[in-house]
Amino acid sequence: PAKKRRTKVQSEVADSSEEQFFAAFDHNKPADNARLIAAWFYREYGTEPFSVDEVREKANDVGITIPARVDMTFVQAKEKGKKLFARAGTGKFKPTVHGEANLKATYSVKKGTKKRAGATE
Repeated sequence: PAKKRRTKVQSEVADSSEEQFFAAFDHNKPADNARLIAAWFYREYGTEPFSVDEVREKANDVGITIPARVDMTFVQAKEKGKKLFARAGTGKFKPTVHGEANLKATYSVKKGTKKRAGATE
């Protein structure tokens, strides 16, 4: 799949509000939308694990379509043969080192430092 060239607008959007962030990327594939949501979580919380339910909730909030089996989307997400996400407990995923690099390159996000509410394992 050809990488889209990022525009100045998209670079600015990477630092913007949630609404602007999701509006800046127009993906035709539900799987790409799932990765976009993962990028949002990475931008907010770094490598803290996120759940499939949170991804569904976010997709509903921002009005984008994601695959029915979004868990399998993350399991199978690869770039150059490297896995982008690792399982982090039941129904949870977090970006791998390659996944972090991919999210940074694709969405110009920086690693977030916020802590999740009630993220005590």
